[in-house]
Amino acid sequence: MTILSALQLDLKQKIDRIAELEDENAYLKAQLMDESIVFPSSWKLRPLEQKVLRHLLKRSVATTDSLMAVLYSDRGGDEPDDNVLKICVYRIRRVLGPLGIKIQTMRGEGYRLEQDMKHRIQTLCETDRKDAPA
Repeated sequence: MTILSALQLDLKQKIDRIAELEDENAYLKAQLMDESIVFPSSWKLRPLEQKVLRHLLKRSVATTDSLMAVLYSDRGGDEPDDNVLKICVYRIRRVLGPLGIKIQTMRGEGYRLEQDMKHRIQTLCETDRKDAPA
């Protein structure tokens, strides 16, 4: 085997491994949140806030660790900062509070949305999508 063919084989193995990791990453993201949910633009949620809310909709209790994974999964070497999470939850509460939707704090665990609150959010998202111009 020549050096060139050895390098080509090594490159192919690395490309295959990258494809496997990308598939695994997509699967894990799907477990963390439902990316198909589109929130009303009038809510003016930032991308990180949308990720947090999607995760809250996916889980019965969104632990602090799982929320940090959601927030930092795309941020490589950034050092996780739980203040970012607290600010996201604060901003989401500020948007959803006037709509009668409450996010519960589970001391020492994370956050939770009651099932009726989840249903209300999903209904608002669907209604907004139907009302949007085609």
